[in-house]
Amino acid sequence: MNVSEKTLSRPERERAESHSVVVRFAGDSGDGMIFDHRTYTCRPGTIKKHMALYEQHGFAAQCRHLGRPLLYGATETGDVNSYVHVWVYESADDRARKRQAMQEDLDWQRYLELSAEAGYLIKQENKILVPASFFEMPKL
Repeated sequence: MNVSEKTLSRPERERAESHSVVVRFAGDSGDGMIFDHRTYTCRPGTIKKHMALYEQHGFAAQCRHLGRPLLYGATETGDVNSYVHVWVYESADDRARKRQAMQEDLDWQRYLELSAEAGYLIKQENKILVPASFFEMPKL
């Protein structure tokens, strides 16, 4: 079975989360705001089902711990079986604390079980980004 045919099990998801890619600019100390950029790929034809499952069972639990995402969107061009979400944290420590609390949440655990049972997800890529020195968060 190749990776594109395999559903990520809970241990595989947790292992992937612990291996997030960290992107830093030269001279950055690692302190301060970070962006957690996550790309997930679904089996062809299942993205709408997965998004509905997440909306119904995962979104509220995740927002309860992480706050609202900066972006949560489906890919319109390119790999249309993928979606991206971006979360903003005050620091790497802030991210770690919030994500740990989320992992302990029974509602979030139930969502992970339902997601694994559905088998829609086949790939996950995480990147931790730091803002450029000239970047300011837009006012919405």
